[in-house]
Amino acid sequence: MPQIETPYGRRAIQHLVEIIQAVKAADPLAPVTVAVPSNYAGLSLRRTVGIGAHRLKGAAGEGLVNVRFMVLSRIAEFLGAPALAGRGLAPLTPVVFSELVRQVLLGNPGALREVIAHPSTVLSLVRTFRDLRRATPASVEAIAAKGPRAGHLSALFAAFRERAASRYYDEEDLAAAAAQVVAGGSAALRDIGHVVTFLLDGLTPQEQGFTEALDRRGINQALTLGHSRLSGSIIPTSFEYFWQPPAPTHDPARAKLLLAEAGYPSGFDAGEYFCDTAYANLGEAVTNQLQTVGIRARLRPLERAAFFSGYAEKKFKNIIQGASGAFGNAATRLEAFVAAGGTYVYGGYPDIDGLFREQAAEADPKRREAALHRLQQLVHEKVIYAPIWELAFLNGVGPRVGESGLGLINGHAYSAPYEDITLKGK
Repeated sequence: MPQIETPYGRRAIQHLVEIIQAVKAADPLAPVTVAVPSNYAGLSLRRTVGIGAHRLKGAAGEGLVNVRFMVLSRIAEFLGAPALAGRGLAPLTPVVFSELVRQVLLGNPGALREVIAHPSTVLSLVRTFRDLRRATPASVEAIAAKGPRAGHLSALFAAFRERAASRYYDEEDLAAAAAQVVAGGSAALRDIGHVVTFLLDGLTPQEQGFTEALDRRGINQALTLGHSRLSGSIIPTSFEYFWQPPAPTHDPARAKLLLAEAGYPSGFDAGEYFCDTAYANLGEAVTNQLQTVGIRARLRPLERAAFFSGYAEKKFKNIIQGASGAFGNAATRLEAFVAAGGTYVYGGYPDIDGLFREQAAEADPKRREAALHRLQQLVHEKVIYAPIWELAFLNGVGPRVGESGLGLINGHAYSAPYEDITLKGK
């Protein structure tokens, strides 16, 4: 879902129609969902597209079918609400929101003691808390440091969030949950189909993360028909001791800002990008993404034996697109790719290496799990890797096949065991 800048009005609508037509080129009935800034915009676009896409160019033609127009919060609700409900959470309605605000105010009135009974006090706090909910944690902390009154307000907000988060979910929770659903894959994604964002503005951090997850899903859809899992980790989700990191994000604007702050306002030359030639298509997609923020890398695909030999011998520099199909658990994967001395490890961190040795000697399964989870957290926090996906292999099964063997062994990409493969009777 690449971001394309275009003027508002007729040209923006025409460009939207062209994108939808491109998505539906192979299948006119393929589902497409357009994320719109408001319900009014959705109704207007529905009518414009429905009367005939080609008429926007001045010529008569048929319209487009199986296209839905939804605000981003509604898409997030469609994807994220079932997961939140499964955790025992209920929607945070306006009435409940106001009551929770009143309760935390009664518990800590502070400077608002004299006006605590006035209806406008709760109403003002409701509006303020909604604004704070849309802010980043760093912004909330900065506000709290402005003075005693701001500190009291931040304390009230923190108490409100503690009460609300244990029983209810709001739109920001929906967006975060939806991003996790997109990253992990779900049957619901087939229903919304390809998602196109149309003139969205003023997104909260959680909504931005949701749209970025949809962007990664676009690459996933293009290369593996959406079947790869965007787990954000180098550890397969099926491995014992796997720890689920936060949903990965893709923020080109912030990347450019960070590059400028580091002294590279125009980007820099990142050198060669090494990869197995069998996955050069993925390497090409990644280098294109890097190019959009000013990181210029030259794709260097190598035959598999040469690639893994050079990788293990530490001959490659700059960027390496690694991969592994080895079985094991989180510890074995960390041993090969993270801990000092590993086959594909180019360095090390004392805290990670020390904790890795501790978990290897730990006999208690629970303590070992906690140590391995902490190791994976450190890998995530230090950004040692930029995980792309847990690759899904695409296989075809002919009409005469009874049991293909695909999926019989969890995590194995091919048919196995062979003795279980059967043909249908004639």
